[in-house]
Amino acid sequence: MSVEYKRKVCGEGVALTEIFDKKFKSFAVVVRLIAPADAVKTPLYLMAFDIISMCSRKYPEKEQLTKALVKLYSSSIVSDEQKFSDFESISLSLNCLADEYTIGKEKISDKAVDMFLDCLFDPLIENGGFSQKYFELTRKEMLDDISSIVNSKRRYAAQLAKPYIFKGEGAGINQYDEREAIENATAQSVYEAYKEFLRTAVFEITVTGAELGDDQKQKIVERILSIEGRKPVIVNDYRSPSPIKSELCCKEAEIEARQTQLIIAYKCPEIIEDVFKIFATILGASPLSKLFTNVREKMSLCYYCDAYPIVTKNTILVTCGLDENDLDKAITAIDEQINAVRTGDFTDEELEYAKKYLIDAYLGDYDSKIKLSGWFFGRWIMSSSDSPEEKTDKVRAVSREQVIEAAKSFVKDTQFVLKAVTGGVEDNDS
Repeated sequence: MSVEYKRKVCGEGVALTEIFDKKFKSFAVVVRLIAPADAVKTPLYLMAFDIISMCSRKYPEKEQLTKALVKLYSSSIVSDEQKFSDFESISLSLNCLADEYTIGKEKISDKAVDMFLDCLFDPLIENGGFSQKYFELTRKEMLDDISSIVNSKRRYAAQLAKPYIFKGEGAGINQYDEREAIENATAQSVYEAYKEFLRTAVFEITVTGAELGDDQKQKIVERILSIEGRKPVIVNDYRSPSPIKSELCCKEAEIEARQTQLIIAYKCPEIIEDVFKIFATILGASPLSKLFTNVREKMSLCYYCDAYPIVTKNTILVTCGLDENDLDKAITAIDEQINAVRTGDFTDEELEYAKKYLIDAYLGDYDSKIKLSGWFFGRWIMSSSDSPEEKTDKVRAVSREQVIEAAKSFVKDTQFVLKAVTGGVEDNDS
C-alpha cells in the first residue's frame, strides 16, 4: 500500500506535494490557502471560495460550469475548509479522470486544470465585486448554518465553550463571532478580501492519485507565483500548544433542551503525538474506551461520553450529554477514568485495542485520494512526512509506561456546562 511521495518548495509561501498511488484511475488537485484565523477576515475568505467553486468569468452560471465538468467524465470542483491550531485552511479541489483511462486516451486534464485555474484566479466580477446572485446565496447559507447550530446542542455547546477553552487564541474563535462580519459583507468587500487572501496566504498544493502531467502541475505553480504583490504570512510552527490556566475555569450557560451538555478540556505542556493519541483513544476516542464502557454503559450517567484529541493544541476535550441531576456524578466518574489511566489501571487488551484502532484509521486513509492528501497535509503541519505505514510502526512502539506518564501530565483546564432548562425539545444529538 506504499505510495510515492515528494514535496518541494516552489517559492515564498508556495509548496507542491505529489502523492502518486497507481491504484487510482483519477487524480485530485487540492490548493490550500492558509492564514491565521480571524473573526472578520476568515468568513469573507470562506464566502469567496464558496462563490468561486460555483462559477467563473468563462462560466458565469453554476449550471454552465457543472455541464462543462460533466463532459470531462464528471469532473468536479469544490471548496472546503479546515480549522487547525490557530489557523484556517481554505481549499479549492479538482477531481478528474486521468487521461490514460479516457476513451481513446483523450487528454482532458488540460481542460480540467484550465477550468480549475479559471475558477481560482478568474472569477466572475460584476460592479467591482463578486456576482451578486452567488454572493447572496452564499451569505444566506452561512447565516442559516450559524442559526441552525442551536438545533444540535452538542455542537452549540462546543461553539460556546471554545472562547473559554482557548481564550485569546485563534482556536477560540467560534461561528457566532463571525456572524457580524457575514451580515455586514458586500459582494465588493468579499472580492477585496479574496484578493488579499491570494496575496497573503500560504499556498499548499497537493496532487494525489493517478499521475498528472508535469506541464499541468507547472501551470498551477506558475499561476500562483504570478500573483502580484505576494507577501505571504510567515509561520515558524503551525503547532500552538494552548496555555494551561493557573486555575480551573468553570463557566455555564442555559438553554431550553432535554439534555445538559458538559465539556471538559484537559491540557498538557508537551506531548509525544503517538502517545497522546493512544491515551486519548483509551480514555474516550473509541467504542471500547473507558468513558464509553464505564461512564455511559456501566454507570448509565450519560447519553454519550467521549474524548477528542486536538494534537496541535496539546488538548483533549471530553464531551458528554446527560441529565442535569447526574452532572456531579459524571464529572467525578470522568476524573476517575483519567486517574485509572494515570495509575496504570488499564489492561494490555485495552492498550492493544487502542493501537489497532489508530492503525486501522491510519491505513484507511489509503482508500481515498482526498484522505491521502489530508494525511500528508496533517503530517506537514506536524513537521513530519511519515506515511501511514511509518506512523503505524511508531504507534506499535508506544509502551504502557509512556501512556501512564502522558496521562499524568494532563491538567483539567476548563469546564463548561450548557444547562438544560424546562420546556426544551428533544436534542438532535440524542
